[in-house]
Amino acid sequence: RVPFSSNSDDDSPFESICDLISISIELKFDVVYLDRSQRVKSECRDKWYYNKRFIVSICLLLIICLIFGIVGYLVGLTSPNIERSLFFWIRLKVKILILEWTIVSSLNYPRSKHKSIVLKDGKILVTGGEDLAVCTHSTELYDPSSDDWISDDTINLNHPRYFHTMSMLMDGKVLVTGRYDNHEYLDSTELYDSSIGHWTSMKNLTIARSRHTAVLLQNGKLLVVGGCGRNNDYLNSTEFYDPTTDNWTMSGTLNEARADHTLVIFDNNQILITGGQN
Repeated sequence: RVPFSSNSDDDSPFESICDLISISIELKFDVVYLDRSQRVKSECRDKWYYNKRFIVSICLLLIICLIFGIVGYLVGLTSPNIERSLFFWIRLKVKILILEWTIVSSLNYPRSKHKSIVLKDGKILVTGGEDLAVCTHSTELYDPSSDDWISDDTINLNHPRYFHTMSMLMDGKVLVTGRYDNHEYLDSTELYDSSIGHWTSMKNLTIARSRHTAVLLQNGKLLVVGGCGRNNDYLNSTEFYDPTTDNWTMSGTLNEARADHTLVIFDNNQILITGGQN
């Protein structure tokens, strides 16, 4: 590896080419190192070396680096600063390609026990949660294109809540169900319309609950399962929500009451519930 030159005025063609080669070599070794780290970190990437998309992407980046160096030298623009800037830009792209985590803008308000969902316009909606043991009704929107968080009183929930669920309905609107507000479990629900940026209170759940799960079925109805109810009782009840009528209907009961469980729906509309607490 040849280090970057500190004086661009004295660079000969040979020295510039050596600098360019050193960039390519350093990039290649960094990619292999990061690649191996990724293989250790992720069990699902056992065949990472044979990922054609990754290999093609790296080759394209190396070609861009080579073209930039040659053209830059021919037009008299080649310098250590330009080459170094390009090198770091390529390293950033490599990190993105190997799925490395990147820090983005922070939330406007600290929170935990909140919920988030991707809207149809690509923005992220974050609702409720707890901040310093206080239940909050604040809501924020994240725009990935600008890396900005938007918070406004007009998009806040009508009621503070955490341990709730948030589900997208067929029409793209978002339904929030159940809540805990540091005092009791409640049955309230709210509907968010991203086209107007406003929450509307909907018909209450049949049974107050939080720490439950919810899933949208293929028929457009929402199924709510289990959770904790008033008096801290664990629930085995389930209920359906019909968006066309804004009505809740009790459904079958679980074999075991549970909260903090997980729920997965299959293509055939069957549902698998696992774990939880009771």
